[in-house]
Amino acid sequence: IDTNKLGVTGGSGGGLLTNWTIGQTTRFAAAVSQRDIANWADWWYSADFTLFQPNWFKAPPFEDPEDYKARSPITYIKNVKTPLMVILGESDYRTPPGAGGEEMFRALKFRKIPTVMVRFPNESHELSRLSMTAGISLISGKTGAHRAPLQLLDPSFSATC
Repeated sequence: IDTNKLGVTGGSGGGLLTNWTIGQTTRFAAAVSQRDIANWADWWYSADFTLFQPNWFKAPPFEDPEDYKARSPITYIKNVKTPLMVILGESDYRTPPGAGGEEMFRALKFRKIPTVMVRFPNESHELSRLSMTAGISLISGKTGAHRAPLQLLDPSFSATC
C-alpha cells in the first residue's frame, strides 16, 4: 500500500465522517464526500427528519449553538488540505446540499484547495445507493468520457478498480 495515495470516502453519515476526517488529519491524498453533512445547525433547520432525532443533540441549535458548531466539519475547514470531491443529489432532503457539500465546496474553493462538486438534478438521498457500480465508475473514472475525478483533484493519482 502506498501510504501517500490513500483516499477516504463515505456517503450520508459516512459523508459527514469524510468531511470530519479531512478537517482533523492530512493523512489522505484525496477524499470523496457523498450525500454529506458539513454544518449540523444548517442541517437541523433544513433536513426532512430532524424533529425525529432528538437524541443526537441535547438541545436544538437555537438553544445550544456551540454544541452544533463544535461537531460540524465546516468549523474545521481552515485545517483542510486534502482535495475533496462532493457528490450531491439536488433533491436530497435527508442531507440537503446547502447543509453539506455546497458549504465544503465553497469554503475550499475560497481557500484554493482542489475541490470538485458533482450535482445530480432530481436525485434524492438514494443517489449512490441505487447503483454502486455507477458510483464506483464515477469516482474511479471508468466512465468513458470522464477523467477520474480523483485525478482531477490530484493528477498524480491513478485509480485502479
